[in-house]
Amino acid sequence: MLTHFTAVDIKSIPERWVAAWSSNDTENWVGLYTADGTYIDHAFQIRRSGRQVLARHHKIWRTANPDFVMTVVPNSPVWWSSDTNEETGNGSCSFRTINRGTNKANLPTHKATGKRFEFRGVIDMVIEGGLIKEMNEWYSQTPFDQTKPMEQFHSLSDEDLRKGSL
Repeated sequence: MLTHFTAVDIKSIPERWVAAWSSNDTENWVGLYTADGTYIDHAFQIRRSGRQVLARHHKIWRTANPDFVMTVVPNSPVWWSSDTNEETGNGSCSFRTINRGTNKANLPTHKATGKRFEFRGVIDMVIEGGLIKEMNEWYSQTPFDQTKPMEQFHSLSDEDLRKGSL
């Protein structure tokens, strides 16, 4: 568990959090949070606070979606607030994610489907003393196993209009 930090540590938290969420190492994921840290998932409308509850949440998610992988969207920046202080390890940031996996087991509010899913999300983090104090996750309210890659979205463009392809 993190006991001290350097200027490099705070800026590495988004990548470290994504990597830990994508692995079965619950202790590593929970260790990124303060003792009273909070995880909020706005799509499922859940709030989890405290390391024991966060550990339980991580294990439930990883069991239901064992091949789940989250990545920071390539070539997309992590946006840090202007009041981020690398010396104290305090600040906040936002970044975009790609989330993929297979829903193989039930979640508390969602029955298993066995289907692959892929969705994009946005993460907002508040960091205190080099650890996550609050993390908000935002993504589509479409059931995640009914999502599809952006390449498969129904798309129209001005070119389609010119061609009469409606």
